[in-house]
Parts: sequence; structure tokens; C-alpha cells
Amino acid sequence: MIRNPVTIAPLVEEDIVAVQALTVKPFQEIFAGPSVDLLAGPEAGFSVHVIKKQGTVVGMFRVDTRFHFGLAFALADTPGIRSFIIDKNKQGQGLGTEASRMMPSYLRGIIPMARGVYMLVNVNNQGAYKSCFSGGWADTGEKYTLGHTGPQHILWMPLR
Repeated sequence: MIRNPVTIAPLVEEDIVAVQALTVKPFQEIFAGPSVDLLAGPEAGFSVHVIKKQGTVVGMFRVDTRFHFGLAFALADTPGIRSFIIDKNKQGQGLGTEASRMMPSYLRGIIPMARGVYMLVNVNNQGAYKSCFSGGWADTGEKYTLGHTGPQHILWMPLR
């Protein structure tokens, strides 16, 4: 059941200004960084995707098909989601949860060979964790502790 309809699409030129204007709450900046930095230039293995509500950009995320190169628990057929953000003025409205619910069907279309996807969520970002968990991400029960922002929950979402 769609509770808060959003759409997900690859980033197009018309959305760049809106994505650059996305901001997160001050305590979340360490986890995602400014959206302007996330668009600094093409990076091998990364693609940027926008989350929209009624045609307006409300969030974004990046798909990292090289996720397994830096994280021992990931395999070549398990890319990662990075920089999953919802604008600070739109948080708390269920948009992150609904985007998470839509991710499996969307991601199957853009990374059809992927068995599933991983995402790391900092243990101090409980709102994001709750949103993702409510949207269908499963907590593996393990923590990634080598990141620069402290311990992170390792979340998993099957695609097959």
C-alpha cells in the first residue's frame, strides 16, 4: 500500500539545481555531506537518483556498484546505497520509508544482476534507521566500525 507516494528516477540535468539545494539536519551532515559535494563530478561505479513527491525533488541517493571493493561483507553482485538523504524540511513525513519501499522494484530495473543491496546507517542517526527499517531494509545484526563517522548498522535489502 502506498502511504506517501514518491517517485524515483535517475538524476537528469533539470534536477541538478534542486538536488544541490537539498540539506539535512546539522547532526546529519557528517553522515551524508552537502548534496553539492555528492554531485562534484562523475565517479566510477556511482549513479545518482532523485526522489520526488508531486514532481518536486525531496531527496536523493547514490548507487555504488563498486561497494564490494571497500567492504569485505559485500560481494560483486551486492552493490550499495550511499548518501540516501531526504531534505531536512521534508523529514518526518514518511518519504524515506516510502522511497525504501519502492527501491526493490526500481533497483531491479537499473541493476538487474544484483542479488541485493547494502546500506550503512550510522547508529546515531536513529530517524534514518527507523525510516529504512520501516521501508523494508533488514538489519544484518552486524556493525561496520571502520568508517570515519563511527559505528554503522549494516542494512540489507534483497532484490531477487
